[in-house]
Amino acid sequence: MKFAASLKSLVLLAATAALAACGGGGGSDSDSGFTPQGLSLTTSSSTVSLNPRSLTTITATLRQASGTPVADGATITATVNGAGLGNLSTGNGTNGGTATATTVGGVANFYFQSGPNPGTGSITFSAQDTTTPGRTVTRTVNVTVGNGPGNDPRISFQPTKTDIAVNTDGVPFFLGSPYISEVIVNVRSASGQAINDDGDGDQAIQFSVTPVENGAVSVPDDPDTDDVNEMTTPFVSIFTGVSAGVSRAFVWSAENAGTIRLHAAFTDPDTGQRVEGVYDFNIVTNVPPLPGAVVVRAPTSPIYASDSGGTSSGTVSISVTDGAGSPVPNPVAGSTAFNNVRLEIIPGGGSGDAVLSGTNAAGQLQEATSIVLRTTNGTANALVIAGVETGAYIVRATSDRADNNVDNGITSPVVGERTIVISDGRLFSVRIVSPDIEAILANRVDTGVVDESGEEVPGGLDGSYSFTVSAIATDRQGNPVLAGTPIEFGLVDEPLAGFPEEGPGTFVLSGGDGNPREGGTLFTAPSGHFTTTSGGPNDAAGPGDTLLVFGQEVPGNRDLESARTVAQVNSATSLNVTQPFNDNDDTGVSVDFGNVLPYIVGRATTGTIGATSSTNSLGIATTTLNYPVSILGKAVALWARGAANVSGGGQKLVSDVVTAVYPGIAPATLIASPAVIPGNTTSFVTVCMLDANNSPIQGVFIGFGFSLESGSGTVDGQSSGTLANATGASGCALAEVTTIGMTEDGEDTVQFSVPGVEPAEVEITVADNLILQASPTAIIGNGTYTIDLRLIDGAGNPVQGTAISGTCEGDGETATVNISQQPDLTDANGETEAVIVASQMDQPDGGAEWTCTFAVGGGEPSADVTIKGRDSCAFSGASPPPPLGACEDETDPEEQFTLTVRLTTPGATSATIAGSLLCSAAAGTSAECDAPFADGTTANMQVTPAEENFVATAAGDCVVNGSDEDVEGRTVTFIRSSPVTSDISCQITVVPE
Repeated sequence: MKFAASLKSLVLLAATAALAACGGGGGSDSDSGFTPQGLSLTTSSSTVSLNPRSLTTITATLRQASGTPVADGATITATVNGAGLGNLSTGNGTNGGTATATTVGGVANFYFQSGPNPGTGSITFSAQDTTTPGRTVTRTVNVTVGNGPGNDPRISFQPTKTDIAVNTDGVPFFLGSPYISEVIVNVRSASGQAINDDGDGDQAIQFSVTPVENGAVSVPDDPDTDDVNEMTTPFVSIFTGVSAGVSRAFVWSAENAGTIRLHAAFTDPDTGQRVEGVYDFNIVTNVPPLPGAVVVRAPTSPIYASDSGGTSSGTVSISVTDGAGSPVPNPVAGSTAFNNVRLEIIPGGGSGDAVLSGTNAAGQLQEATSIVLRTTNGTANALVIAGVETGAYIVRATSDRADNNVDNGITSPVVGERTIVISDGRLFSVRIVSPDIEAILANRVDTGVVDESGEEVPGGLDGSYSFTVSAIATDRQGNPVLAGTPIEFGLVDEPLAGFPEEGPGTFVLSGGDGNPREGGTLFTAPSGHFTTTSGGPNDAAGPGDTLLVFGQEVPGNRDLESARTVAQVNSATSLNVTQPFNDNDDTGVSVDFGNVLPYIVGRATTGTIGATSSTNSLGIATTTLNYPVSILGKAVALWARGAANVSGGGQKLVSDVVTAVYPGIAPATLIASPAVIPGNTTSFVTVCMLDANNSPIQGVFIGFGFSLESGSGTVDGQSSGTLANATGASGCALAEVTTIGMTEDGEDTVQFSVPGVEPAEVEITVADNLILQASPTAIIGNGTYTIDLRLIDGAGNPVQGTAISGTCEGDGETATVNISQQPDLTDANGETEAVIVASQMDQPDGGAEWTCTFAVGGGEPSADVTIKGRDSCAFSGASPPPPLGACEDETDPEEQFTLTVRLTTPGATSATIAGSLLCSAAAGTSAECDAPFADGTTANMQVTPAEENFVATAAGDCVVNGSDEDVEGRTVTFIRSSPVTSDISCQITVVPE
């Protein structure tokens, strides 16, 4: 009976199992209970632990209920659960968050590559149970990505050394260098195949280093690149080839100790995964982490005496580095901080009342001439606080090489010093800055008319130009004077002789033997002729005129640079002024050198200038000079002055006087007409100098030179040099060109030139055929122009009764040029004329250019006349002005970039930058200044050292223009490259001449 009962129980259990298998449908083998009859899915591991950027292979196996593998071709899908956890591939060249493989012998392999960051997640493997419709079997593998180094088996490193010596001296590459480690890098695909790539494919290895300040990397030289040796050139990142799974890199050290990491990356052709391996190298030094150098950096802004009204404090920065150039460790013993810098301020003249202020390691505020500080990451800061005494001070920082601790005394001092100037902000020197000629404004007449869009319709040009004149004012220590200091301006441009026939002209009332009475109002000049001149009664001096004395031209007379109003004329050699001359006592004692100073007496009759301005925070005062276009090229003398308080009470006038010419608008154009002349005879060529607005520039002596294959030539009787006459009121000069001995017709020319202007060339021919000459050969801008035409034979004889016709063609969207009057038959002199009408030649972002060609029947000979428009976006006088928004760099903020300039001066002088960017640095300091400007424009900056024996040098994106003698105002010009997509900077340093 017991046996029967047991058998009955087994039958019931079997029936229950059969009911469970038939009744409920699908389910997975991960369900609780027992494994159903059907396919089963297993993985090589239930958990995976690996580091970032590492690879592991996971095998998934699909079996039948009997335990035998499923038939080949069954599909298994794997999916990564967790953002950024990693990616999967089955070796088919692709990868992603999901991968699918088909079984072989019931097995499918998956390559899992972990992501760049630690994390946790899982991978779900799944397959359809083909024996039970609707049933899916799954398997979950838990994944943990740790925080260690990558361990991808596809890439490995074999360095010659892992410790590289710090390269403090920047020793270049050489094999076996202690500053370089050669690294063999082995790379394989996921299937174990060696990688091959010539350096241009997807499997090329990219080497890079981090951090970049700790070193660099190079690779074997590529023979296909002639311009660079990749092995001896340091790179931050570079691609190179790989052969038979092997590549090579060279890791370089820099001047800082620390760690440098080599990154090597390539694309696995099996999986499409980007494989990256990293290897760390130690940049080591046997130099102990103790002070080896101390540097004091001066405040970036001037410091003034406490009673001056200016800023009376500034921050100094102290850096302490070890012998290898790395910051010293923070001075801490356990939990207790200590001081490792002693800072002192020492008056340069032996007395002074400036103090230092700073917080020590205990957090206590100190204010004294000697304080102690602690560095953080090698740097400490303190405040210099001025008293009432001015002068140069030495800020001295001392650290202890023995133990980086100054609290327990200083055994082995390491010292850094910096000169700090404290000044009074009172006017001592003023200098006029040369104008930016490209910033001249062509003035217009205001119409007051508004168009349909509400915009005012611009009027025409009013025949005058304006530009900004700046003056830089400094105190005796070279700092900018206090903001708001008044500066007066003025000019003298008459009486003038010789303009324009003899050039810019010479001031009639001038000489080189002036003698101002120091502290008095008397001025004498033994060769003076203040009462009578050969130029007429208006050339005599009189009350109200201006006397300009060029004291700075003669050493020892700086203080006598003067601009004074004439009070009365005593005689031909003597006059008095309304305000006393300075005492010429820079040395403390008044000095009289006698009749040695250049001078001018005159008045302003054509130009005007704003009378008074005030300095800004940089010590710069600006005003506007206005003048008619009819006198471009005429000489002018400009002056600026300000009142300065002197010790003991009273004031003196500090002045600067410069001579210049009234400038035209750049660029200028040189035109020579006719364009062709016969050889072995004498011909006349008209050479004209015009500014960008087609205004004539007078008083210019134009140079010339010949290029002849045979024979010789002269212009105005000279074989080389300049034309006999300067350009006249029309901006033109007549050149008499004579050639002899020319035997063959070739590329023979005479070229006319002016520095900075594109030359004009005239062809000289000895052919027997006819020559057609046109004058002028070029036209600028809009207007109606008469063209003189002349037909001659090869000997220069006129040809009469010949018909000439002209045609015009060119570009420009709206520009039109036509010949309103065609030429008649040539007369007895071989001459006729035509009339050209040009309109809408000025165009946004580049003017139009047309050519009118005149020719006799058959087309030869011919003569061309060029008509050029101007860039209406760059030229304020263009007609019509560009429509709003037509210019690329007009107001688009995306086209605005920043020019950053770092101005550095030695301890002996200060310097100021004016022009497109304003900046000032006191003696022994550095200042960083910036200014926005549009893409494609030019920034013109004039650097003015306070002392005459200093000049400016430039680095980065700035270049210096000007001669070595141009000491008082070296022009540093920055020209934007194209295209520009980022901010740009440069460094300007003032150094002894």
